Amino acid sequence: MRGFPCAMMAFVFVVVLTWLSLRAINPEAETFDVAVAELDRFAMTENALYRDVFSARAGMLRNYDPLVREIDALRMSRDRLRQVAALDHETAEAVDQLSASVDRQENLVEKFKSDSALMHNSLAFFGRSSVGLKAPEMGPAISAAAAAMLNLTLDTSPEAAREVQERLDELERQATPVQHEAIAPLLAHGRLLRDLLPAVDQALGAMRAIPRKTEQDNLRALLLARQAKSRTSARQYRELLYGVSLLLVAFLVFLGLQLNARAKALQRRAMFEHALARISMRFINSQPQTIGADRSGALRDRLLRWDRPRLFCDIRRRAAVAWLVQAGMRFPAGLAGRRA
Repeated sequence: MRGFPCAMMAFVFVVVLTWLSLRAINPEAETFDVAVAELDRFAMTENALYRDVFSARAGMLRNYDPLVREIDALRMSRDRLRQVAALDHETAEAVDQLSASVDRQENLVEKFKSDSALMHNSLAFFGRSSVGLKAPEMGPAISAAAAAMLNLTLDTSPEAAREVQERLDELERQATPVQHEAIAPLLAHGRLLRDLLPAVDQALGAMRAIPRKTEQDNLRALLLARQAKSRTSARQYRELLYGVSLLLVAFLVFLGLQLNARAKALQRRAMFEHALARISMRFINSQPQTIGADRSGALRDRLLRWDRPRLFCDIRRRAAVAWLVQAGMRFPAGLAGRRA
């Protein structure tokens, strides 16, 4: 039963060291590193989306495939960030806000794509019609309408839109019934552009108004704070692991010293028991006339072999007790087995 406490202590040390080792690994730090990298990728994709949207507005982007790819990339980044957000309620709320902005941007981009496609088609038709009309007497009115439309492509304010409306109405008033049929497509596309150009710029303005940088900064700050907290916690567990390891080393050294001391004590006890047995046998086999010489020889022999005072006193006491027994004297029970 003496080894049971040591076994329990060893078991406790193993359990504590295993738990501290698992906590010191800090698997959450890598997760937060991935989340911060994913947020950077999200920001780059979002910037590319805005760049392509404004390029499309200026007529520099001929198709909308990049916009579709960038919206898909934003969705994937959002989904990956949601996996990290499951670790913390506050982080989950920040990711939800970012997700709402992605949904809002997607709706605005879809509206922009449909309006922009109509706008560019109408601009192309309006430009060809304003140049190709065979009506010299209506040239000034058509040029005025084209100039107002060009100004509207650069300035979509209500005043510029009203100017286009007035020029188109003036062109329609000046046209004869025969000319009216020729300029009808021009008027229709002009009035469509009067509505489309402000609508496209309103969609772009709504996209610019989305607080995307603020949402990203808030989420980034939360991720970095959680990451720092996780690393601090892991460092503390590593320090505890080091301290427990030192305690384990001290415990092992203590056990080694105790084992060595116990082995030496057992060795001394065995030698003492053997010496006592030989002395007892000498006294038992001695004659009354030689007991004094036997006693002196036994004590002298033990004294030469053992120089420890305690052992010498113990041998002398036990030898004296054996001699008293041999001589027939009585003494209290248990005295023969008591150590000095």
